[in-house]
Amino acid sequence: GEPHLDPESEAWLRLFKPVHLADLRATLRVATGLEDPGTALGSRQSLPAKSAEPTVGCLLVAEDSLVNQKVAVAMLSGAGYHVDTVLNGAEAVQAIARRRYDAVLMDCQMPEMNGYEAATAIREGEGEDRQIPIIALTASARPEDRLRCETAGMDDYLAKPVSKEALLAMVARYVKKHPTAGGYLDEQVVAELEALDDDILREVTSQYFDAAAEHLSDLGGAIGRGDAVAVGEYAHKLKGGSCTVGAASVSQLASELEMSAMAGDLSSADLLLEGLAAGVEDAREAFRSRAEHRVHVLPQ
Repeated sequence: GEPHLDPESEAWLRLFKPVHLADLRATLRVATGLEDPGTALGSRQSLPAKSAEPTVGCLLVAEDSLVNQKVAVAMLSGAGYHVDTVLNGAEAVQAIARRRYDAVLMDCQMPEMNGYEAATAIREGEGEDRQIPIIALTASARPEDRLRCETAGMDDYLAKPVSKEALLAMVARYVKKHPTAGGYLDEQVVAELEALDDDILREVTSQYFDAAAEHLSDLGGAIGRGDAVAVGEYAHKLKGGSCTVGAASVSQLASELEMSAMAGDLSSADLLLEGLAAGVEDAREAFRSRAEHRVHVLPQ
């Protein structure tokens, strides 16, 4: 982040993560006496921050409660997903016949055609090469309810009331975004890394993914023990490293897990951990794809 003067601290210049190269150069010029603080820092023009939210994914929410619809749409659209809504199972079946969706969030109890019936109808109408993920929204988490969801052809379920963290983590489990799409990487941070020597870039990203694998393993153990303090610490470490290399989606999920852990709430931790693991692999593939592109682009 942009450097700031801090007269009350012995370290009178501060840099905030992720550190951008232009900020680092300006700070070093001031620290070594090569430039006046007002000139160096005042002339810095900060680039607008790129959004870290995913920008792909088309979802259908089938829910007869308008209040629940609005809450779900706010949570999902705020994370960058396009969301359509219908009021019953029959409308859900019709909507899927008209448009291709990446996933369906299906309330189980709706008028005209309930969620179980709608899921069965959707599965019967699908071809062998296409099976849209259907996530049940149910007021009960009893084993018999889950079995009924599975029998109807649903892939997973969430028990109401649904938290934002649980909802986004569940959707991330089933909606696979293209690795070059916006949202996985912070373009500004990655562009600055790519301006470095190729060997340094490879070393930095390799160390990040090695550390990320270790943090994910540590998180799994801490979640299994129910140790919210440790979960928060490991999530914070993963968030910091992800910010440094520009792994935006990982940083965002790690931040959500850290905040939940700080509040002592691990109810969505398993789902968030799955989302983090998928996000790390998505970031790895995105870096690999960018590296291949640089190799194949000839200089002008």
